[in-house]
Amino acid sequence: MLMKSSSDLLDGKTRVETQFNIANIATSLFKKRRSDYFQSLSAWRSDKVTATKTLRQFLTKKSRVASFREFLKKEFSEENLDFWLEIESYRKQKSNKQLKLAQIIHETYVDVNAPSEINIDAGTRATTKSNMQKPDSASFDLAQVRVFLLMERDSFPRFLLSKLKPTVATKTPNGPKL
Repeated sequence: MLMKSSSDLLDGKTRVETQFNIANIATSLFKKRRSDYFQSLSAWRSDKVTATKTLRQFLTKKSRVASFREFLKKEFSEENLDFWLEIESYRKQKSNKQLKLAQIIHETYVDVNAPSEINIDAGTRATTKSNMQKPDSASFDLAQVRVFLLMERDSFPRFLLSKLKPTVATKTPNGPKL
């Protein structure tokens, strides 16, 4: 049986530490590249003046909302934006008008098999339904948060990516090339 000397063990330990350090360096480079990528997404501009960093900021301008809605139509999920905007409007209404609107909103977006049913979990749906017994400005809070997070984490990043990608069609002397 061969016995390894202490220098051989040290070399093995040093080798493992070196490999570990290389892995850490590679990971930090990847993270840096990834963070640079996300910073470039954050810097995407829908107009020449304002850089949009969050979905909430993005939804402050009607032209941006319209652009995002067109994208969501293509993804068959525009009901999420419609619901979110509807609840923003609902909160600003007087309580007597909220009573009337609550049932309409619930039947349009929250009920199972609603015409514009939003994608929320059963617990959120049940909580929102129980809130309909005494509707107030907070009746749809949980559902609205769930829908907003879904758009913010799923649809909005894809929307930004779609705006960053160069167009496929390029002009040539003979017309567009696909």
